[in-house]
Amino acid sequence: MARPLSEAILSKIHEQIDRTDHLIGMLSPEQLNWTPEIAGAWSTGMILSHILDCLGGICAVLVAVHPDQLAHFRRLREMQVNNSCNAREARDGLALFQKHIDEGFALMEDTDLAKPIPTVFVETGELVLTLLLGNLEHLINHKHQLFMYLKLMGASVVSRDLYRFPGQRSFWKHVRKHKSLTLDHFSRPHFDGAREYWRVIHERVKLAVFAAGINFGRKSLK
Repeated sequence: MARPLSEAILSKIHEQIDRTDHLIGMLSPEQLNWTPEIAGAWSTGMILSHILDCLGGICAVLVAVHPDQLAHFRRLREMQVNNSCNAREARDGLALFQKHIDEGFALMEDTDLAKPIPTVFVETGELVLTLLLGNLEHLINHKHQLFMYLKLMGASVVSRDLYRFPGQRSFWKHVRKHKSLTLDHFSRPHFDGAREYWRVIHERVKLAVFAAGINFGRKSLK
């Protein structure tokens, strides 16, 4: 069965991960601790860690649509990090989440996009499409934040670093070489912080199953 809508959304997610990976690759180690002169601003390393949270939100929606087939995604909740990560850790995380997102979208039919999923904010449910777009927007916002950080640090970044134009070479091929990564890759001691990748930060689309720690096998997110 043709799935033009699902494939279009996945393509856009690929594009955002590709551009995000490209921007991360432009960072030098000393720039990870850089923070703009704004009260309460995050460091660059904290932005990288939070970008992985954004991808965790997409995975959370996919599990809500196919809880039985994607029950093994529960291991993503075991990924814990400190409030910051370096460029290599962030790029490896992008690859790992991309692998899971691709697996989840392989099960997605266009009809699934119109299914309502109960959330902690909308008991009657929000459409899967709305939840996916909300989490994608979250990712795009922080990708642009990283772009602005690079610009403020003096990097020579232009529109082609932020967007993928027709005919532009994809940097995702570089990321895909890490497709064999497993969760064991993230078991190093410096990944023992209290904050979870899996946590859905975007409050509007936060899913009760993850906020409350409800068993993945339950059909409802309430």
